[in-house]
Amino acid sequence: MTTLYQNPGAPGAKAHSIALIGPDEQRRKSVARAFAISPDHQISEYSFYPSLEDVPGLLEQHHDIVVLDLDGDSEYALKLIESICRSGAASVMTYSAKADSGMLVRCMRAGAREFLTLPLTPESVSEALTRTGGRRRVGRPAKRLRLELKTRYSVMNASDCNCVISNGLRQRTLVHASLSSRLTM
Repeated sequence: MTTLYQNPGAPGAKAHSIALIGPDEQRRKSVARAFAISPDHQISEYSFYPSLEDVPGLLEQHHDIVVLDLDGDSEYALKLIESICRSGAASVMTYSAKADSGMLVRCMRAGAREFLTLPLTPESVSEALTRTGGRRRVGRPAKRLRLELKTRYSVMNASDCNCVISNGLRQRTLVHASLSSRLTM
């Protein structure tokens, strides 16, 4: 992994942490330059597809958006999309040199939010980021809290986590005490 661009951006700007995954270095660098049009993004490049077992480790880095190259190994990329989207931790975008409608449908069914065709233009990247940013399911602090709660208390279900998040951190101590009593029984 290499971090190609990291810019703090303007105060109050909405920054995105982007994981860019693709085996072809030249294409990956080209896509990284297209995404670096905004000073608000931190882009981390990965020169290989992670194994499905490594996806949780990738997501622990709290990337907002994962951008995958489909042309390296499209079938495996689809499995990665499904795995990343199942966690709900990041939005997925894909890119390809071919505008294949069948692959676009498969990517969307797997959970990808955007399908970009090379060569990328600053306008297409900006529009895709705007659409993806508007569809985020959960904010980063809530994701971190949910992950922390699930990690600490494997007996918790999603409704317990949602209750804690929707009621704020003040409720966290009450749930913690309640779960501690359940775990000691």
